[in-house]
Amino acid sequence: MKNYFLGAAALLLCGGVSFAQSNDSDVDQNGAGNGSIVYQTGYKNKSKVDQDGKNFGIGGVDNRSDVYQDGTKNRSKVKQDGDRNLAFVTQLGYKNRSNIDQGVGYAEDNDAYAFQWGARNKSNQKQRFDNNFADVVQLGDDNTSRQDQSSGPNQSDGNDAYAWQEGENHDSKQTQRGSNNFADVYQLNFGGSGNTADQYQRGDGNRAYANQVGNDNDSDQDQYGEDNIADVDQDGLSNTAMQYQDGEGNEAQADQFGAGNTSTQYQFGEDNFGQVWQEFFSFDNTALQIQDGAGNDAYIDQSFFSANNYAEQLQVGNGNYAAAVQFDGFLLGNESGQYQFGDDNSSLTIQNGNFNLSVSDQLGFSNDAYTNQNGLANTAFTYQTGTGHTSSIMQTGALNTATTTQVGGPF
Repeated sequence: MKNYFLGAAALLLCGGVSFAQSNDSDVDQNGAGNGSIVYQTGYKNKSKVDQDGKNFGIGGVDNRSDVYQDGTKNRSKVKQDGDRNLAFVTQLGYKNRSNIDQGVGYAEDNDAYAFQWGARNKSNQKQRFDNNFADVVQLGDDNTSRQDQSSGPNQSDGNDAYAWQEGENHDSKQTQRGSNNFADVYQLNFGGSGNTADQYQRGDGNRAYANQVGNDNDSDQDQYGEDNIADVDQDGLSNTAMQYQDGEGNEAQADQFGAGNTSTQYQFGEDNFGQVWQEFFSFDNTALQIQDGAGNDAYIDQSFFSANNYAEQLQVGNGNYAAAVQFDGFLLGNESGQYQFGDDNSSLTIQNGNFNLSVSDQLGFSNDAYTNQNGLANTAFTYQTGTGHTSSIMQTGALNTATTTQVGGPF
């Protein structure tokens, strides 16, 4: 991975610039291989760098821009057109804003770096066409990051987008179009209100990763296309994760550690895999997985000291497998519902605790259901209609109720 602080470290080596309060810098360059460095320290600084770098009407090459701002109410805007452009923006202050726009014509191989330290910082990075790299680092409170990348038909290998936010009340949105795109966001909340991460990918071979630490974090990941992977890791209180995937070979994973977490995953297509982990000292967790297609797998684990968990899995298609494990559902207890329609489905439900409820409904061919409940006042229902079904219910404890209905023959 490219260094987050490369642009910041290089610019901080500069020195000998006197303080001012109303600086304004405007740099306009036309051609190829241009370089620009702007260093401002003061109160109300403004910086604008425009490098179009047109080369035979197709695109310029090898333009570089460095902007360093230290103070209050700073603004920076960098516009670069062409190929292999490099932009660094470092802002230290209160109300800093950064806007980086790269790419025109058949532009490719552009890099954009933004480093912001303070409060209410805003970063907007727009990159067009092929093999672009965007990186934003924000340290402070109430920061906003926007990264928009597009891949054209010419040598569309894909774009990379990274967002790193530390503090409180951060908002990150990453949009990628094309093929082989990669999006990664990391948000660290220091005990205040939550962070929001939104990643949208459309194309081929996209990957999206979201890591949120703190309270009241929200993650939304949408993927359309082929071979997409979405992963969310949340640690804290009252976190929410939603992942929607449409295409082929999609994979969605959600790991939530804390209390009051909610995870929702939709997958449509072929060869989808879904996994939700709400474990250890988690409380009041809810997980829902819906998969439509062929060869789907779904896993939900709510275990150890988890309580009041709710798990529901619905799979429609061929060769689906669903498993739900819930342990130690004290107070109000755990609930589990698994519904499968299609071919060769298998369902496994294990609940250990009190006041648990398990329902497994399978309609199709060669389905297998297994339910194991050990505790107090557990209830299990299994309904199977089709050919070659097998059901096994094991309950140990008091006030347990089991109902199994199987209707044979082809469906």
